[in-house]
Amino acid sequence: MARTERPTKRIIYVPDSPSIAATIGVVIFEPLRVVGSGMALLVGSQADMAVMGQAATPEETLGALHAASHRRGVVVLVALGPFGEAEALSLIRDIRDRYPAVHIVACGASSRWASVSQALFAGADGYVDKATPPDAFLAGLRRAAEGQVVLEGVSQDWLPGDSRAANGMPTGNHKLTPREAEILGLAAEALTSRQIASRLGLAERTITTHLEHVYRKLGVNSRVAAVTEGARLGLYQSATA
Repeated sequence: MARTERPTKRIIYVPDSPSIAATIGVVIFEPLRVVGSGMALLVGSQADMAVMGQAATPEETLGALHAASHRRGVVVLVALGPFGEAEALSLIRDIRDRYPAVHIVACGASSRWASVSQALFAGADGYVDKATPPDAFLAGLRRAAEGQVVLEGVSQDWLPGDSRAANGMPTGNHKLTPREAEILGLAAEALTSRQIASRLGLAERTITTHLEHVYRKLGVNSRVAAVTEGARLGLYQSATA
């Protein structure tokens, strides 16, 4: 009897074709393969979306992104998960460094705001909770592909800054410490948290903590908004000035 070899290929690729050329390309990182397969089926069922890669490890994810890097409007979903969160954050940083044009959306199941904010600081463009209805989940991916900051399924009680202000909630006091102002100035030069940490000789986690304080004080929930608001208020000076 002929021996049947088990397939070793783990990444699912969907090649370009005229029928999907205008779709949103989605790469999925989900360590739980069954969950990842379910997400791939949901995304792949949409007429305007195509699964460009389904991966369970950072290496597989980067390989799928490399194969899809010629496309525009690629969205990569990075699962934060109940385990391996540090691995997911490291993957987000790597993707942001290697593929700056890719839209990164973190996702998780009822994640704490601390986890969501860490993902945003690492370079994610937004967050979509797995507990959201499928239509809202997919709508979040579409908004991310358009370049919007997405916070889908996040409780208003979690949201700092401009999201609270839009609902009549109090925001921060705008008073930054000298270190916070310095870090915000470096962020204005488009340096990543890792690069800022290297420049200042600090731990990257220290930088993300300072940035979290800056976000809350300025009443914003994105780095671009923090830099814009800080410049408007004259709260920092560019390190190159």
